[in-house]
Amino acid sequence: MEKELKILRELASQYFEYAMSDENFRKMELHRASNDLKTGTRPVVLLNEIPWHELEPAEELRPVCQDPILREVEGHIRRTLFQKKYFPGDMVIAPYIGVRKIVLDENMGLKPVYTAVDRKSENDVQAHQFETQFHSMEDVEKIPFTKLHYDREATMQHYERVADALADIVPVKLTGMYAVMGINSTPWDLLAQYMNMDDLLYNMYDEPELMHALVSRLTDVFVDQMHQYEALGVLEGDSYDLHCTPALTNDLHPDRDRVKLDQVWGRAAAQILGFVSPDMHDEFDITYQIRAMQPFGLVYYGCCEALHQKIDIVSKIPNLRKIGVTPWADTDVAIEAISGRYVVSAKANPGLVAERNMDMAAISGEIEKYVDACHRYGCTCDLVLKDITTVSGRTQNLVEWEQTAMRIAQKY
Repeated sequence: MEKELKILRELASQYFEYAMSDENFRKMELHRASNDLKTGTRPVVLLNEIPWHELEPAEELRPVCQDPILREVEGHIRRTLFQKKYFPGDMVIAPYIGVRKIVLDENMGLKPVYTAVDRKSENDVQAHQFETQFHSMEDVEKIPFTKLHYDREATMQHYERVADALADIVPVKLTGMYAVMGINSTPWDLLAQYMNMDDLLYNMYDEPELMHALVSRLTDVFVDQMHQYEALGVLEGDSYDLHCTPALTNDLHPDRDRVKLDQVWGRAAAQILGFVSPDMHDEFDITYQIRAMQPFGLVYYGCCEALHQKIDIVSKIPNLRKIGVTPWADTDVAIEAISGRYVVSAKANPGLVAERNMDMAAISGEIEKYVDACHRYGCTCDLVLKDITTVSGRTQNLVEWEQTAMRIAQKY
């Protein structure tokens, strides 16, 4: 135990040294400038959702702590230091170790029913075939309202364990809910776990009343849950991550004592509706996101769905600040429609880093296309590589993508 603790403390010291470095603080300012729509800000390069199971044979990533709480902290520090060393991009490191407030749902309700499609067990990414659980209006009541409870006692046990080990080296801080961790309005992504895809999409045409009732119910549940977070005092006012993109901004000013909804980011998406018409997307999602996102100070909309023909309807969402532009969108059409009004969260194609022999011309071309369009139309931009299912076990794939993206971004 003494040897394990010594190693953990050495790692924590390295972590905090970089967290307090001028380089880290400069990158924080870059994140803020991008989110604040500051003209002339170069693109922010980030890599996230790494397939760590493929990289963890590396000795640098192997945890030694046996205590489960400290092992989790050690894993976080090791992954952070590993990424900083090999493929950092513009990642920023919080100047503390966070211990998340434990919030429990006392009203456990509907669970997905599915058949798992065979995948490597060590991979977090799994394919599932879900069964439909909603067949009539009466089934809408299957969706329960949450009853949240902040487990302060369990939280403090975790906090004290980490603080006892590390607080004299690096600050240890209780952290709360943020987008996407707890604050994520994605009713269609949820419905896709309770219905098979054919039923979900056909019912938008065949049973629109049922689908509207389901989305309305999920929106009511989400809004109620957000107000519970606020009342419990578990919102996070110092977030560095907004679903793999920068969260830092000068335009939100959270209270120290009690963070409110209008002082944090909201997050929304409807990936399943990526290929429905703009009119249907507006009717079945944006109408409800207007209500869901109303309480938040700033909003980020979009994930993997192509939105290039839908920027006008997405713009109806209140307090909108950032829009996702995916590899499946028409880059020029989307970014011209955004034209500096919002941050472009440009998603790189993770398939391009999946092969052992990467097509570097395709990688450069994709990044340059994003950057050139943002430059032409006066947009600040996140260049984000995420949803990385595999790199064929090659850390070098991430290294080469990061080097290419940084070279292009720094020419901006």
